[in-house]
Amino acid sequence: MTEKSPAIAMILSFLFTGVGIIYLGNSSKGLGLLAIGIICNILGMFVLGFLHYISIITWFVSLYLTYKESQIKKPEPQYPRRVFRRYE
Repeated sequence: MTEKSPAIAMILSFLFTGVGIIYLGNSSKGLGLLAIGIICNILGMFVLGFLHYISIITWFVSLYLTYKESQIKKPEPQYPRRVFRRYE
């Protein structure tokens, strides 16, 4: 498994809400944040102006979660040991 760069994840999350989390491997959380950001921006432009504030809060939450997830050390997968039995 290749190591993901925290700097690239933070840059992606800075540019697009949730994409840094998707890059780190948590696609469900990243897609949820991306969807919330897009919906709040579109509705904020055309319907309710206060939704832009929710979009900004979502962006900050995305940056924070990206930072926290990039700091988590994922353990290497441990494969079960093979046990060879001798049949007598």
